[in-house]
Amino acid sequence: MAMKKIILLSLVFVYTAQILSAQKYNQIRLQNKPRNYIVYLPKNFNASENLPLVINMHGFLTTSQFQMDYSQFNKFADSVRSIVIYPEGVDLRWNSGTFFFVSSDVDDVGFLSDLMDRAAVLYNADMKKVFATGYSAGGFMCYKLACDLTNRVAAIAPNVASMVFDNLNSCVPARPVNMAAFNGLSDPVTTYNGIPLNFPSIDSVKHFWQIKNNCNVLPMVDTLPDIRNDGTRVVRYTYQNCDDNAEQVFYKVINGGHVWPGANDIFFGVLGKTTQDISMNSVAWNFFKTKEVPANVRCDAPSNLQATVITNDSFVVSWSPVVGVAKYKIAIADDSDRVTFYETSNTSLGIKINNSTRLYRWNVASLCASGYHNWNSTKNLNNIITSVKTNSIQTITIYPNPAKDYILLDLPKNRSSNLSVSIFNLLGEEVLKTNTIPENNSIDISQLPVGMYHLLFSSNNNNFISSFIKD
Repeated sequence: MAMKKIILLSLVFVYTAQILSAQKYNQIRLQNKPRNYIVYLPKNFNASENLPLVINMHGFLTTSQFQMDYSQFNKFADSVRSIVIYPEGVDLRWNSGTFFFVSSDVDDVGFLSDLMDRAAVLYNADMKKVFATGYSAGGFMCYKLACDLTNRVAAIAPNVASMVFDNLNSCVPARPVNMAAFNGLSDPVTTYNGIPLNFPSIDSVKHFWQIKNNCNVLPMVDTLPDIRNDGTRVVRYTYQNCDDNAEQVFYKVINGGHVWPGANDIFFGVLGKTTQDISMNSVAWNFFKTKEVPANVRCDAPSNLQATVITNDSFVVSWSPVVGVAKYKIAIADDSDRVTFYETSNTSLGIKINNSTRLYRWNVASLCASGYHNWNSTKNLNNIITSVKTNSIQTITIYPNPAKDYILLDLPKNRSSNLSVSIFNLLGEEVLKTNTIPENNSIDISQLPVGMYHLLFSSNNNNFISSFIKD
């Protein structure tokens, strides 16, 4: 029975395997404000896939739910195998800079960065393949991420969006940025010619990024096939020979409005025509799928992750140092997907969990000098302890420690004949079990691979734990 419990826990908490598609409605607190977001996991999600992550942002005064329903990117994510996060702005707006003389102190860049880390810890999202798209104000926020989180986002696809002037004037991207932008020539909200003192013309935004990416001044211009008789045409502007092989493409929708290309016209024409000549989802994904955060800005992830049990609610987690990394980020997640983050310049950290009856796992990332976060795979923390039904957990001494062939246990003298010893590796897998112990209290560990192990000794309804290292 104990073996079955351990195997079950390992399956559940080392990987989230074969889950049907799921929408998770979540709330966290940042800057003492509640922040809402929806996570969509594609059908038959399996964290071992290391899937890309798309952040899909809503427009001004709409919601994350609206953006999910309007863009319909979920259905698309099932076929292309991607995790999607729909975040929600405070007061249903995004802080991409001053807009119509209204400024904000909300740290939306920090919020979105936090969501990336949670996706890595909870769902094993591929941090090399994080993409941002958004409608209207959500598209403005895409440009803000390209400026401020350049090395955390592999590509952006803003729709019916521009850049507010203070973002435009302060934007210093860390490298050339992959982008595919979509704008309607007849957009009544994000007008193509801009709004004085708020945002420039879309052609000015094209030119701004052409300079930042050091592309050819004159783009290659293509008029795409007129597939549907909907009164629109799509013209594509491709800026070539950008630095670092970055790709910069703009789609101008002739007669197009403030809408999501390819979507249903839920606004009944009030916001202009919706082209059906292209699908925003399809074009954006085909652009995204070949992009990665460049290798030259990624440092190595921490390795040799180990967790040492101190008591039933306290642990020391440690890892090997990474050359060139000055700071690490540690995540502790419980079985309700609540995550707590810590940062340290050390390669170990003492952790005390709040509730030892819950199951916890942990992870650690290198905070690369470029701004990129490179996470390891999430590990179990306390599944060995919490899988034992007991009211008594104590510690015992093991020696020698480290050991090569045998370990000796300092066991209580009043132990009964009804006893068991189980040894688990760091994944929570039971690798050795015995119900008999010689009189000298020794256990043969010669067949175990080199590494760190946890030992659980049970007797008289009491349980004793310790850890040791096999040389």
